Amino acid sequence: MPSEISPSELEICLKVLQQVADDPEIIDHHDSFAAVLDNTATSADSFAGCTGGDRFKSLVTKIHKTAKKNKRKSNKIQYRQHDRVIKESTEIVRAQQSQPA
Repeated sequence: MPSEISPSELEICLKVLQQVADDPEIIDHHDSFAAVLDNTATSADSFAGCTGGDRFKSLVTKIHKTAKKNKRKSNKIQYRQHDRVIKESTEIVRAQQSQPA
């Protein structure tokens, strides 16, 4: 089960993301950024030897790719459902047309 993110943690995350979106170079020039990221790393993280900026970019890329993949999957399901509805309605019409009036 994923851990919960508190509203205050989410607000901090969004604030940092907005700051980086406004000035992407901030992550390359912020000296304490790498130290903060290194302190929050867990043994499961695969960012050994990465700078703070590299880790930040990797995490943002991972989030983006996951969201993109999920969106594609969702769209695919919707298209399949739509196609099924059209196919079913076509079969109903054909069945009605083949019945004598």
